[in-house]
Amino acid sequence: MNLDHPNQPDPPFELHALKNVRPLRPIRVLFAGRDPRYLRVMSFLLARRGYETRRSTKHAVLFADVASFRPDIVVLAEGQSFGDAVGQAVALLGRAENVSVIVSTSRDDAPSASRLRFVKRWGSFDALVDAVERSWADIPPAVEPERSIN
Repeated sequence: MNLDHPNQPDPPFELHALKNVRPLRPIRVLFAGRDPRYLRVMSFLLARRGYETRRSTKHAVLFADVASFRPDIVVLAEGQSFGDAVGQAVALLGRAENVSVIVSTSRDDAPSASRLRFVKRWGSFDALVDAVERSWADIPPAVEPERSIN
């Protein structure tokens, strides 16, 4: 019912107007890697700030954890090899289009891109929070098939 003009029908509801609306829920962050202390500390600190966090400590189940938790951001703690961490990040980006990845690394020269960012491991916690927020903002909205309301 149109309250401004009671004799006129409601304007048609258009789904495309909601294309960029995101759900009102905490940002989901999945921590993964072989440094359990880093994963535990950063997961705890982000959870205290209101983020929804989980940890994935086994490389073999990372993709299953991503599928079940459906995170917005995956933070990978670099293990023995920087190349392995980047390879894992690229594989995640290739499988899930609504996920951004942050690699926590000891390297200072790693360049960031829109859905792949790098932060200094054991650096400033605020730098990690900033990277999470920027990564979340860079996630493209979910593409859903067009539906007719008729």
